[in-house]
Amino acid sequence: MFGYVRLFRMIGDVLAFGFVLTFLAAFGQTWFVALFASEVREAFGLSHGGFGTLFSVATLASGFTLIWLGGVIDRMPAGAYATIAMLGIAGAALLFASAPSVWLLGLALFCLRLTGQGMLSHAAATTMARLDATVRGKALSIAQLGHPAGQAIFPALVVTAIALVGWRSTWLIAAVVAGLAGIVLVVIRRRHLDRRLQQSCSPTRVGGTVQPSLDRRAVLGDSRFYWVLVSVVASSAVNTGLIFHQRLIAEVKGWPLSLLAVSMTTYAIAAVAGGMVAGLLIDRFRVVALLPFYLLSLGLAGVLLGLVDHPALALVFFGLIGISSGASHTVMSAIWAEMYGTGHVGSIRAMVHSVSVCASAITPGLMGVLLDVGVTIETIALVSGMLVIGISIGNVCLVGAVSRA
Repeated sequence: MFGYVRLFRMIGDVLAFGFVLTFLAAFGQTWFVALFASEVREAFGLSHGGFGTLFSVATLASGFTLIWLGGVIDRMPAGAYATIAMLGIAGAALLFASAPSVWLLGLALFCLRLTGQGMLSHAAATTMARLDATVRGKALSIAQLGHPAGQAIFPALVVTAIALVGWRSTWLIAAVVAGLAGIVLVVIRRRHLDRRLQQSCSPTRVGGTVQPSLDRRAVLGDSRFYWVLVSVVASSAVNTGLIFHQRLIAEVKGWPLSLLAVSMTTYAIAAVAGGMVAGLLIDRFRVVALLPFYLLSLGLAGVLLGLVDHPALALVFFGLIGISSGASHTVMSAIWAEMYGTGHVGSIRAMVHSVSVCASAITPGLMGVLLDVGVTIETIALVSGMLVIGISIGNVCLVGAVSRA
């Protein structure tokens, strides 16, 4: 932990920038929008499936849009990019609060997903990935702490606000908060932010020499990229699918809702721990060395869910998934800078993010179809876990391929 203390002394303001961006990206996250689901469905006469479909379409559209828009951060200051995203969130929240029709509601969802879950998170991760390789892992893990912090703080505030002033007024409050944050970014950019971020970033070095930066076209021609992409898809798909069906898992296993709530807290704590430990290991051993290991806890969680019914499994299962989730965020944000340099890391991350979004959007529905035709959640979890473990074993070859490059 001493490494983290020293890092804060060196670039505490840059780390704060990353943390705040991921924290405020909450306005575009799935769990934040889901807090308004009941009120929105009632206001627009939507069924569960109708609202879910609208949200999935908006998510997919935002993911594909980010392929282009995410690369813009390679050609402009990160502070300016984050400011545009923050003001975009404010505008999307205003539209959500005042939307008179389902179509405008869908547009608001698209804008929220694009600017919050997409651009703001992308700006934080890309900025941290551009830092020196000796501190990149720790910086990414600190920035990612904004996500669990938002999950810990915002739900209670939102539920209270909805009860007091209604869901539309709550979105107006969110718009004001995002707008003020955007104004603050404008002010500190003028003073020192852009210059400070530029000074903190450095070219990726391997063996003491500057590593050339590959653009998106060159990356698409590299077979190693697709090997790593399989890990990204597996992590996003399996994690999202199992978390989405957590209520069904609890019902099948006979877990009370109180145990499920405690388990989700365990998930959040484990995610923080997984990200922090991964950050330390990345800076010491290089991120590619973690590829065979960081998904193993997710694979083990799936296997255990398929074979064990004891109530204690709830804490173990969500803890293991949390470790993998936290580590995945840090590892997958660092790997592209290590493999391909930092010059085009924004466009590369944006492309990967779109694939990850597609995987996370498809899996809950695919698992639902399998459940409808009689496949048990235990079988789905067991197969998913074994698949993830197989991918982790295959990643051993990737370590050698990257090390020889």
